[in-house]
Amino acid sequence: MVNLLTRAFAMVGGLKIADHDYGVIEVANKTGVSIAAGKMVYISGFDATLNKPTITLADKDTSAKVAQFITKNAIAANKTGYVYEKMILTGQNTNGGNVGDPVYLGDSGAWTLSAPTGADMIQQIVGFITVKSATVGKILFLLTPRNVVVIGTSGLQGDSITTAKVPASTVTKTKLVGGFSKVTLAAGTNSGANVTIAGIAVGDEVVAVLSFTTAAAIATVADRTSEYVAGAGVLTKAAGTDDRNNQLVVFWNDLT
Repeated sequence: MVNLLTRAFAMVGGLKIADHDYGVIEVANKTGVSIAAGKMVYISGFDATLNKPTITLADKDTSAKVAQFITKNAIAANKTGYVYEKMILTGQNTNGGNVGDPVYLGDSGAWTLSAPTGADMIQQIVGFITVKSATVGKILFLLTPRNVVVIGTSGLQGDSITTAKVPASTVTKTKLVGGFSKVTLAAGTNSGANVTIAGIAVGDEVVAVLSFTTAAAIATVADRTSEYVAGAGVLTKAAGTDDRNNQLVVFWNDLT
């Protein structure tokens, strides 16, 4: 019985983790370059020649590259090696955090102590600091079950968000920083002259530009939308109508 228990558990940095819980698998590196030790990876395919699943470096910048395993040793290009779901990584600089702080997936298989915040970045907690040090820090990596606390925009299927799937009061104007749709009154300009619009930027959408004739005594309105595109703080007008004496009403969507 003692021998069975001895074989059933392995010592990893002072923590006992059952053998069958390691989640160790042999994989093939077909990325074309060597993958260093201590890098997080995900299963990206299967190589028939080496008869092993293939791996690619995990990355916070897309939801498709969630970390599943970590390398214990370097795996050369076109070679096989072993990856682990649980492992303690030693000799790390963990001085920026404290024991018990979460560690997140970073860029190109690396870890970071800062939770990623970009629109298409995921926040995946991949482990925890067990020793705080600038030189001999330790991190306990626990990659199963996957602990993704925030997904990026690439993690959503096209047309997956519909009005039927958004509960009432989930999205309110107080939660839309800066708002979306905006209306601006602006003085008309001559042909080819830009119109200054505070806050508008390249990437925003010009919905409508209406020209009221004339500004001093409005009598008619004309649609000038086709003459303008959103620029950096301006409506860009390459040519078009001379609206210097007219009043413009600009409807635009703040998408940036």
